[in-house]
Amino acid sequence: MKTKHKIISIVAFSALLAFSTSLSAQPTDAKMEKKIEHRIEKMKAKLNLTDAQVTQVKAIMEESKPQMKADHDKMEAAPKDQRAELRDQMHKDRDATKGKIFAVLTPEQQAKAEKFFKHHEKGEEHEKKDAK
Repeated sequence: MKTKHKIISIVAFSALLAFSTSLSAQPTDAKMEKKIEHRIEKMKAKLNLTDAQVTQVKAIMEESKPQMKADHDKMEAAPKDQRAELRDQMHKDRDATKGKIFAVLTPEQQAKAEKFFKHHEKGEEHEKKDAK
């Protein structure tokens, strides 16, 4: 009887662990979606994006999301001594996305976007420092 109880306990614990892991993954994706929406709204307001530009920017960001998530996950899983190289790759991928976004902007919007992205990148650096 004790063996049966142990097996049931192990199965229940495994199920609970699997369920909690799937729940913790969902907020990350939801959080990423929320961040993208927030960023697009800020860009729309600060750069005076047209509806067509909003659609294009959103498509670009959605297209880049899997690569950015993969880059982030690799960096998080990597030993500290390998993170700098992975961070550089993540920055290259982010710059490629920025280039695609700039391609749909007018020259005036591009000038404003430079300031927007610099401010955004500084904010990320502060968030990272605060999290440590």
